[in-house]
Amino acid sequence: MAVVVLLKELGASRRLATLIEGESLLNDGTAMVVFLVLLDIVKGIHLTPWDIILRFIRLAFGGAALGILAGMIASQILRRIHNNFVLEVNTTIFTAYLVFFVAEVTPVHVSGILALVTLGLYMTKSGKTRISA
Repeated sequence: MAVVVLLKELGASRRLATLIEGESLLNDGTAMVVFLVLLDIVKGIHLTPWDIILRFIRLAFGGAALGILAGMIASQILRRIHNNFVLEVNTTIFTAYLVFFVAEVTPVHVSGILALVTLGLYMTKSGKTRISA
């Protein structure tokens, strides 16, 4: 956050600030995945090196896949309800909460943080053209 504020004060381009913000969010999500894997080890769960690698891959890439899938579904829903701003806002908020719930609480158990970051990136790239002005 401090870097983004510093970039604004120095007059750097908005594109550079957005890139750094996105990179920071991905770093935070990856750090949380590493924390969760290490937490299982500290709890005394016996994990082989192969189990650790598979758990990391499931949490990290599973979260990203869930975010992309949810973004594709939300984008299609938003395309169908174009120019109804109440439904558009409700759909985007509901999608974010649903993605985090599915990722963290259900047996899917992938990284909710990375799922939300990926959902946000997907919606920024392709979903924002589906939302009315």
